[in-house]
Amino acid sequence: MKQLSTLLFLLLALAARGQQGTFEAIVVDARNGQPLPFASIYINKVSSTISNAEGRFLINADSADVLNISYVGYKPQRVRAARLGGSVGLEI
Repeated sequence: MKQLSTLLFLLLALAARGQQGTFEAIVVDARNGQPLPFASIYINKVSSTISNAEGRFLINADSADVLNISYVGYKPQRVRAARLGGSVGLEI
């Protein structure tokens, strides 16, 4: 019975964690829509990436993870992976 309870607990914990997937977007200047190349995108020290020369990026994350997106001279933005749209606009 104890093993069944432990197994049930582990399954519920995995289900509550969120859906793993690859999320894609483009980082742009919020004022003019111009892409921001080589912006920094990270979830934690293990999961991070940068946008390419066109501002596009891909990152593996859980839908509940919060992405921290930053670019020199712009205010950083935090976006939940599940709410990530086609683009993320950063403001000066």
